[in-house]
Amino acid sequence: MREYLERLLSEHWSVEAVSNGMEALEAAHTRLPYLVLSDEMMPEMDGFQLLQALRSDPRTATIPIILLSARAGEESSVEGLQAGADDYLVKPFSARELLARVSTHLELARIRREIASRAREHADRLQRLANASLIITATPMLDERLRRITGEAREIIGAHQAITSMNTDENCTQPITVVSFSEKYARWHDYSQLPPDSNAHALILNATKPIRLTQAELEMHPAWQYLSKGAGKLPPMRGWLAAPLTGRDGQQLGMLQLSDKYEGEFTEEDETILLQLAQLASATIENARLYQNAQDAIHLRDELFSIVSHDLKNPVATIKGFAQLLKRILNRMNLPDKAQQAQIVDGLSRIDLTATRMTTLINELLDIAHLQIGKPLNLDQRETDLVRLAHQAVISYQQTTQRHRFHIEIGEPELIGWWDTVRLERVLGNLLSNAVKYSPEGGIITVKVTKEGDQWAVLSVEDQGVGIPTDDLPHIFDRFHRAANVAGQIKGSGLGLSSARQIIKQHGGTITVTSQQGKGATFTVRLPLNPPEEDANA
Repeated sequence: MREYLERLLSEHWSVEAVSNGMEALEAAHTRLPYLVLSDEMMPEMDGFQLLQALRSDPRTATIPIILLSARAGEESSVEGLQAGADDYLVKPFSARELLARVSTHLELARIRREIASRAREHADRLQRLANASLIITATPMLDERLRRITGEAREIIGAHQAITSMNTDENCTQPITVVSFSEKYARWHDYSQLPPDSNAHALILNATKPIRLTQAELEMHPAWQYLSKGAGKLPPMRGWLAAPLTGRDGQQLGMLQLSDKYEGEFTEEDETILLQLAQLASATIENARLYQNAQDAIHLRDELFSIVSHDLKNPVATIKGFAQLLKRILNRMNLPDKAQQAQIVDGLSRIDLTATRMTTLINELLDIAHLQIGKPLNLDQRETDLVRLAHQAVISYQQTTQRHRFHIEIGEPELIGWWDTVRLERVLGNLLSNAVKYSPEGGIITVKVTKEGDQWAVLSVEDQGVGIPTDDLPHIFDRFHRAANVAGQIKGSGLGLSSARQIIKQHGGTITVTSQQGKGATFTVRLPLNPPEEDANA
């Protein structure tokens, strides 16, 4: 039987015949077969034992196995199939039947191997695509990102040519080109610019989806005449796969194209992968442009702040200086109309106060701008007496109102800390100004300065005004936030408290508020008394 089977099968396939199951197992391990044809009854190791041994080894587990047996009947066939055989052939059988079954199982095995290979290739492509996305995303520079995307597109899909073109204007006439070529196109490695009249670029310019052409389709395309004559300008094309780079608004940003696939023509799966890489490239280009726009905007903003700092603060300081000078001159004069003199002095005082408020607002805007872009304030810290600052501020603000009475409580004759005097004056002025502003009916404004242990100076400002609604308390220090009970009724910018919190925070302190609507508010500032560390302003 063995000689007969070997002679019959050798006419169609390469056959290795052995005399028992043990030899068959050794032969299978030495050289993996495409199919095993085994008798059920054999010395040393029978067909069922051989079947079990082959199925238990990962290397041979998927090999098709056909069992031959003299036992007829349905039960025998079922037993063989349940044991793991792919087929069960009962003797006697015809040569034609045997050849048909062997041929069928070999073809099924080939199809399974091909499917498994494609699945592995597909999984490998997806893994490489995921890895490429991570690597590309971690790359900061636009040029390097496009270079990586282009190279990954060529390697993942398997092509000799990959070109990415990025439009630099709305007419798409001068695309920036990044290329990735295999050694087959070594002479084109320095290729860096599509010709301005490139029909290849025009093909995809207005496309909204990828274009995939076989070599035959490409040669039939009207643009082929140009491409075939462009040996001196363009690398020769062998089939074509291209995807548009499209922005969120539908604007064409460029294209990503491949040519000359390693094996065969470009497939639908290739197209899907290229589309994903094109989307990644589109996002990269658009984000780079948005980043550049943001940088330009920041540069313009910095220029504006420079203008604000110089061209606004200086005139305001001049106005303030002249108002104070005129007020001193008038106070020395003995005008006949005392009422008119007092009226003029009062007007100059109002100009002086308004100029002070304008300067404060400009400084707050500049400080907030610095903090918003991540730059800490450059504190000018020096020995500062908080008690003296409080006295000066109370005297100054008492002169601005007749409906309010300031009361100051001091726990220490002096309270020296290492602070930015000018900015603390601004914080204190903001708190006193708010106490006056948000107490429209007047009342007592109490300022307390105390010492908490040896570590902290504590300043509080308490008014009897409109208070702050409970819902607004968590947001009262947010930039531009205004409480619901005063927004639209009492003028304000919503910047003062935000600026005050940042100043106190950078000093290493805290500012808090307690309030009940209709019963006033108390703001409490805690400042460290010890000198700051060397990197306090870093």
